[in-house]
Amino acid sequence: MILKDEPASGLSAVHRAPRPKRILVVDDEARNIRLLESLLHPEGYEIDSAISGREALELAVSLTPDLILLDLMMPEMDGFEVAGKLKSMPETKAIPIIIVTSLDDRSSRLAALNMGAEEFLTKPIDQAELWVRVRNLLRLKEYADLLAREARVLEARVLERSQQLTTSYRD
Repeated sequence: MILKDEPASGLSAVHRAPRPKRILVVDDEARNIRLLESLLHPEGYEIDSAISGREALELAVSLTPDLILLDLMMPEMDGFEVAGKLKSMPETKAIPIIIVTSLDDRSSRLAALNMGAEEFLTKPIDQAELWVRVRNLLRLKEYADLLAREARVLEARVLERSQQLTTSYRD
Protein backbone atom coordinates (compact mmCIF):
# COMPACT_ATOMS: atom_id res chain seq x y z
CA MET A 1 0.00 0.00 0.00
CA ILE A 2 1.51 3.34 -1.05
CA LEU A 3 0.01 6.28 0.77
CA LYS A 4 2.92 8.68 0.79
CA ASP A 5 4.87 10.05 -2.10
CA GLU A 6 8.28 9.33 -0.58
CA PRO A 7 11.56 8.33 -2.13
CA ALA A 8 12.99 4.85 -1.62
CA SER A 9 15.45 6.22 0.93
CA GLY A 10 12.58 6.87 3.32
CA LEU A 11 13.33 10.58 3.63
CA SER A 12 10.34 12.77 2.97
CA ALA A 13 10.59 15.58 0.47
CA VAL A 14 10.71 18.05 3.39
CA HIS A 15 14.05 16.62 4.59
CA ARG A 16 15.74 16.38 1.19
CA ALA A 17 17.53 19.26 -0.45
CA PRO A 18 15.47 20.32 -3.48
CA ARG A 19 17.01 19.49 -6.81
CA PRO A 20 18.03 22.47 -8.92
CA LYS A 21 15.42 23.49 -11.46
CA ARG A 22 16.30 22.45 -15.00
CA ILE A 23 15.86 24.94 -17.85
CA LEU A 24 16.15 24.10 -21.53
CA VAL A 25 17.38 27.02 -23.66
CA VAL A 26 16.56 26.71 -27.37
CA ASP A 27 18.21 29.07 -29.84
CA ASP A 28 20.08 28.53 -33.10
CA GLU A 29 22.70 31.14 -32.13
CA ALA A 30 25.32 29.95 -29.64
CA ARG A 31 25.97 33.44 -28.27
CA ASN A 32 22.30 33.80 -27.26
CA ILE A 33 22.48 30.45 -25.46
CA ARG A 34 25.68 31.53 -23.67
CA LEU A 35 24.07 34.83 -22.65
CA LEU A 36 21.01 33.12 -21.15
CA GLU A 37 23.22 30.54 -19.44
CA SER A 38 25.33 33.32 -17.92
CA LEU A 39 22.19 35.05 -16.61
CA LEU A 40 20.53 31.94 -15.19
CA HIS A 41 23.34 29.69 -13.99
CA PRO A 42 24.35 32.02 -11.10
CA GLU A 43 20.75 31.73 -9.85
CA GLY A 44 21.31 28.01 -9.29
CA TYR A 45 19.48 26.67 -12.34
CA GLU A 46 20.68 23.66 -14.28
CA ILE A 47 20.89 24.71 -17.93
CA ASP A 48 20.63 22.47 -21.00
CA SER A 49 20.62 23.79 -24.54
CA ALA A 50 19.40 22.90 -28.00
CA ILE A 51 20.27 24.61 -31.28
CA SER A 52 17.29 23.39 -33.32
CA GLY A 53 13.62 22.66 -32.94
CA ARG A 54 14.11 18.93 -33.47
CA GLU A 55 16.81 18.75 -30.82
CA ALA A 56 14.59 20.75 -28.46
CA LEU A 57 11.73 18.27 -28.85
CA GLU A 58 14.04 15.31 -28.20
CA LEU A 59 15.62 16.93 -25.13
CA ALA A 60 12.26 18.06 -23.75
CA VAL A 61 11.05 14.45 -23.78
CA SER A 62 14.25 12.88 -22.46
CA LEU A 63 15.21 15.50 -19.85
CA THR A 64 11.75 16.78 -18.81
CA PRO A 65 12.96 20.28 -17.97
CA ASP A 66 11.02 22.47 -15.56
CA LEU A 67 10.98 25.37 -18.04
CA ILE A 68 11.85 26.06 -21.68
CA LEU A 69 13.24 29.33 -23.06
CA LEU A 70 12.49 29.24 -26.79
CA ASP A 71 13.58 31.45 -29.67
CA LEU A 72 11.06 31.91 -32.48
CA MET A 73 13.33 32.52 -35.46
CA MET A 74 15.14 29.25 -36.21
CA PRO A 75 15.73 27.40 -39.48
CA GLU A 76 13.80 24.24 -40.42
CA MET A 77 11.37 24.26 -37.49
CA ASP A 78 10.60 27.68 -36.01
CA GLY A 79 9.68 28.36 -32.39
CA PHE A 80 5.96 28.57 -33.18
CA GLU A 81 5.98 25.00 -34.47
CA VAL A 82 8.14 23.77 -31.59
CA ALA A 83 5.82 25.35 -29.01
CA GLY A 84 2.78 23.81 -30.69
CA LYS A 85 4.36 20.34 -30.74
CA LEU A 86 5.51 20.61 -27.12
CA LYS A 87 2.02 21.56 -25.98
CA SER A 88 0.41 18.74 -27.99
CA MET A 89 2.53 15.94 -26.47
CA PRO A 90 1.31 14.53 -23.13
CA GLU A 91 4.84 14.21 -21.74
CA THR A 92 5.74 17.88 -22.41
CA LYS A 93 2.46 19.81 -22.37
CA ALA A 94 2.85 20.90 -18.73
CA ILE A 95 6.31 22.40 -19.25
CA PRO A 96 6.03 26.20 -19.24
CA ILE A 97 7.52 28.03 -22.22
CA ILE A 98 8.97 31.53 -22.29
CA ILE A 99 9.47 32.87 -25.80
CA VAL A 100 12.69 34.88 -26.06
CA THR A 101 12.88 36.62 -29.43
CA SER A 102 13.79 39.78 -31.28
CA LEU A 103 10.29 39.83 -32.81
CA ASP A 104 8.23 42.41 -30.97
CA ASP A 105 5.14 42.80 -33.11
CA ARG A 106 1.68 42.07 -31.72
CA SER A 107 0.89 39.28 -34.21
CA SER A 108 4.04 37.31 -33.27
CA ARG A 109 3.27 37.73 -29.58
CA LEU A 110 -0.32 36.55 -30.01
CA ALA A 111 0.69 33.66 -32.28
CA ALA A 112 3.25 32.45 -29.72
CA LEU A 113 0.77 32.72 -26.86
CA ASN A 114 -1.87 30.93 -28.92
CA MET A 115 0.59 28.08 -29.56
CA GLY A 116 0.82 27.60 -25.79
CA ALA A 117 3.69 29.78 -24.61
CA GLU A 118 3.11 31.20 -21.14
CA GLU A 119 5.37 34.26 -21.45
CA PHE A 120 6.97 36.40 -24.15
CA LEU A 121 10.23 38.35 -23.74
CA THR A 122 11.84 40.50 -26.41
CA LYS A 123 15.55 40.88 -26.99
CA PRO A 124 17.61 42.55 -25.69
CA ILE A 125 16.81 40.69 -22.49
CA ASP A 126 16.22 42.65 -19.32
CA GLN A 127 17.97 40.55 -16.64
CA ALA A 128 15.58 41.47 -13.82
CA GLU A 129 12.50 40.76 -15.94
CA LEU A 130 13.95 37.41 -17.03
CA TRP A 131 14.65 36.38 -13.43
CA VAL A 132 11.17 37.37 -12.26
CA ARG A 133 9.34 35.59 -15.07
CA VAL A 134 11.49 32.45 -14.74
CA ARG A 135 11.00 32.37 -10.97
CA ASN A 136 7.24 32.90 -11.22
CA LEU A 137 6.71 30.21 -13.87
CA LEU A 138 8.90 27.74 -11.97
CA ARG A 139 6.90 28.41 -8.82
CA LEU A 140 3.61 27.83 -10.67
CA LYS A 141 4.97 24.60 -12.19
CA GLU A 142 6.08 23.41 -8.76
CA TYR A 143 2.56 23.94 -7.40
CA ALA A 144 1.01 22.19 -10.41
CA ASP A 145 3.39 19.25 -9.96
CA LEU A 146 2.50 19.09 -6.26
CA LEU A 147 -1.21 19.02 -7.07
CA ALA A 148 -0.67 16.27 -9.65
CA ARG A 149 1.26 14.16 -7.11
CA GLU A 150 -1.43 14.67 -4.48
CA ALA A 151 -4.11 13.70 -7.01
CA ARG A 152 -2.23 10.46 -7.75
CA VAL A 153 -1.95 9.68 -4.03
CA LEU A 154 -5.66 10.34 -3.51
CA GLU A 155 -6.54 8.21 -6.51
CA ALA A 156 -4.47 5.34 -5.08
CA ARG A 157 -6.22 5.72 -1.72
CA VAL A 158 -9.66 5.69 -3.33
CA LEU A 159 -8.77 2.62 -5.38
CA GLU A 160 -7.44 0.82 -2.31
CA ARG A 161 -10.50 1.73 -0.25
CA SER A 162 -12.82 0.63 -3.07
CA GLN A 163 -11.04 -2.72 -3.20
CA GLN A 164 -11.38 -3.07 0.58
CA LEU A 165 -15.09 -2.31 0.39
CA THR A 166 -15.58 -4.77 -2.46
CA THR A 167 -13.75 -7.47 -0.53
CA SER A 168 -15.74 -6.69 2.62
CA TYR A 169 -19.01 -6.81 0.69
CA ARG A 170 -18.16 -10.18 -0.83
CA ASP A 171 -17.19 -11.61 2.56
